[in-house]
Amino acid sequence: MSTAAPSASARRLTLNVVAMVVGKMAAVVIGLATIALLTRYLGPEGFGHYRTVLTVLAVAAICSDLGLQMVVLREVSRPGQDAGHVLGSALALRMILTSLAVIGVGIAALFLPYPEIVMLGVFVAAPYYIMLQCSFLLGTFFLKHLRQDQLMAGEVLGGIVILAGLGLALWLGQGVIGALLAMVAGGAAQFALLWFWARRLERFSLSVDPKTWRFLLFTGLPIAGSEIALMIILRGDILLLSILDTATAVGLYGVPSKIFEILGSLTTLFAGMMMPLFVAALAAKGTERLNETLGNALDVMLIFGGGVIACCLAFSAEIVELVAGNAFTSAAPVLLLIGVAVAGHSLAQIYRHLLTAMNRPELALRVDVVGMVLAIALYVVLIRWYSHVGAGIATALVECGLALGLACMLRRQGIEGVLPRSWFKVVIVTIMVGLGMRFASQEGMHWFQAMALGGLAYLGLLVLSAAIPLAYLKTMLRKEAAPTAGKIQPALR
Repeated sequence: MSTAAPSASARRLTLNVVAMVVGKMAAVVIGLATIALLTRYLGPEGFGHYRTVLTVLAVAAICSDLGLQMVVLREVSRPGQDAGHVLGSALALRMILTSLAVIGVGIAALFLPYPEIVMLGVFVAAPYYIMLQCSFLLGTFFLKHLRQDQLMAGEVLGGIVILAGLGLALWLGQGVIGALLAMVAGGAAQFALLWFWARRLERFSLSVDPKTWRFLLFTGLPIAGSEIALMIILRGDILLLSILDTATAVGLYGVPSKIFEILGSLTTLFAGMMMPLFVAALAAKGTERLNETLGNALDVMLIFGGGVIACCLAFSAEIVELVAGNAFTSAAPVLLLIGVAVAGHSLAQIYRHLLTAMNRPELALRVDVVGMVLAIALYVVLIRWYSHVGAGIATALVECGLALGLACMLRRQGIEGVLPRSWFKVVIVTIMVGLGMRFASQEGMHWFQAMALGGLAYLGLLVLSAAIPLAYLKTMLRKEAAPTAGKIQPALR
């Protein structure tokens, strides 16, 4: 079977954006329903234990990634590459590395000041992260072939199984351990479905290939450094909260933090979908195609981030109460800060994937190391001063700082248009709509209605101000982009 990268058409990209949005909307609904069940049943302290378990294991999973995700995505997107062999070798390597990492962190947890329920939960939930990491790697095939519909279906299936298993666990009164077992079942369902569909796109099988492993590891080392730094940034908040504060504080912060994860996964998926287009644009002659691709990607991410901020500015308290219940209302200020963090994270993902497509991940590493040092200092100081609210302040500052630093790195490489073209318009519209929705709610309109009308006003004002490139959208629906051309060295052979 040919493994040449498919010609990426703008129309197919549009359809995949639609599939991604629809699938993610379903995943978001399922995720929020899961949080609602967990928080109401476990309470702030129990939910804090649950989030601590997930954070400890997530640290192990990210440390074991060693940059494989982005390197494999780049390699399978190359024209003429034996994508099946690359993926099969990478999957075998990931299974080994993740298994060793979660076993190691499980042993380390025995020596940390955690209650028994957390230490037991780490071992119970370990298989989930092994399957989740492998599912992420399988996702590179779906991104390459622009089959986000199948990728989203796998995620939705996993979420449904988790939700059903959680309901059963709560009915049986199994608490935190039952919730973790439900999560393992969902991870298994998602992995099995993605494996089946990926093999229908291109044949592959697990393989032990030391030469390929060496290439993947060596190439991924700068990315791995960035991922470890990002892990400290993204997970250090809950880790330090669990050590410096109470389980209740972790539980309160865990609700907006989980919302950040849900929304952040959408931006990461979109950025991953842009990777083949960045590779093709870099291979083409001239800079016009790259500048246009980058500019449109940044506009999409900024508009998304602005919408999140507007909703959090108007209804952070209502959203937290809807998702988690009255016991978590003190987490409302953190959700507004997390909205700002989502906007910064969205732009940073585009910059990060472009640097990887340029084969310059070491530039992202420099930014991430500085961000890591800053994050540790901010978390320690602000958590001690303001508890979970301090963690939210630190997260917002660091995420926005990372986006700015990555943009500067791209500018130094001669990339034009590293700032979103319509940033000023989006900022103004975001503030206007956020305050307008809050005012409408205070005047008696139900906040659901105010949010719906605010969303229409947000999009309408962006169209009127020409912040949304309607001409580009029409082009996407009618014309196909040029086929992928050329290769970018060095390539895996």
